[in-house]
Amino acid sequence: MAKRARITTIGGKSWRIEYAHIADYGHCEYGSCRRTRRIRINPNQSDEALLDTLIHEVLHAQDWDLDENAVARRATEMRTAICKMFRVSRIGRGLSNQSAQADE
Repeated sequence: MAKRARITTIGGKSWRIEYAHIADYGHCEYGSCRRTRRIRINPNQSDEALLDTLIHEVLHAQDWDLDENAVARRATEMRTAICKMFRVSRIGRGLSNQSAQADE
């Protein structure tokens, strides 16, 4: 079954996030993405990589002037924090509604 596109608000504007078979993990260029406000995500990735890619492209949409290395580092750190907070060892298993309080 094909994954449907979703509309979300980023920076106060509506953005279309869709799955597309593209060469990269994700795509959001300043020229095309700002005009069309569209983020494309390659679905042929692990669940962890999909989350990392989505966060990465949303960071670009929020602030295109961020350095690519900074965006990549921030996206990975955010994905890691989300997975730890919700005790997600493999994202495909779903998020637990328990926080990581026992780890403190």
